[in-house]
Amino acid sequence: MIVGVVQDVCISAVKERDIEAKLKLVENEWSAQRFQFSTFKTRGELLLKGMRNRPYQHILSAMKVYRIAFALFAVFLCLT
Repeated sequence: MIVGVVQDVCISAVKERDIEAKLKLVENEWSAQRFQFSTFKTRGELLLKGMRNRPYQHILSAMKVYRIAFALFAVFLCLT
């Protein structure tokens, strides 16, 4: 019985370590990003500007991918 509990804790720890490593990769990639915004009517800077070498569609696509990844991380955390 105790062996099973220890195995469960070890499995959870490995999953948590993997998630933390992936989150670190995400943090490193997004910390280097610089965003430029433009004014929308009179409401302030709400529009993401396209950049010469990296259009905003690329940024939005990356955000969608990471949103899915974070949802999977949350599922893994709930299952452990």
